[in-house]
Amino acid sequence: MSASRLELRPSQLSLASGNRFGIARLVGWIGGCRCLPILAMAVWAGSVKAVEPTVAVTQDQAHQWVVALGAPTFAERERAMGEILRAGTPMVPHLRQAVREFRDPELVQRAEFALSKLTVDDLESRIATFLDGTAESGLLARQWFSGWEQFALMVGDSIPLRELFVKVMKSHPRITQSLAEGTVERSLAAQEAVVTIETAIRQKNLPPTVADGVALLLPLTDQAVTAGVRYEEIILGVFNRLYGTV
Repeated sequence: MSASRLELRPSQLSLASGNRFGIARLVGWIGGCRCLPILAMAVWAGSVKAVEPTVAVTQDQAHQWVVALGAPTFAERERAMGEILRAGTPMVPHLRQAVREFRDPELVQRAEFALSKLTVDDLESRIATFLDGTAESGLLARQWFSGWEQFALMVGDSIPLRELFVKVMKSHPRITQSLAEGTVERSLAAQEAVVTIETAIRQKNLPPTVADGVALLLPLTDQAVTAGVRYEEIILGVFNRLYGTV
């Protein structure tokens, strides 16, 4: 069957009953993106297990750095800011919690600044560095982008795969982040991705993207994530629109 004429229906999959062979067949037919067949085989055979994140920052360290943002001396506050920015995106939830819970104006202001550097201001420059394809930037990205380490272990590391990861991260940030978390987070991220994709297709009349398809497949590399009939239908709809007719 030609990939350009791929057409599948929900009856060809049985995700709700735990049979993921249909996903492997689905993606195996699709050419042009090296990671998709690999993801499909991981979903089908369960050969890729959930990878525990490398803990670069402990809870105690994160708490100490956040508290030190309100330290008595300027040097202590600056040192804490430097540690937080070097730690990268793993500090984001700690900073958000600090903004919500702390009452020290100096601490909150610095936490908000660090958040902006890690989530907005510095994002594009880090992406540009990441996409240069060097081994060094790949290692740095493990700290910068939650989920990259797990993604690279599953599908490999190349410039096209980095570009794909960035597209998924921008379109479905909770999906990539959940790769460094647990089954519950992956399940919630999967459901959020479904809502986002359905809204784009039905309300905004936007076509699905390859990043949408990959985002839906990634949570299924965790065999403990359950996918219901609706999830199955969305996956089929996305790939039929991308590679065939609905």
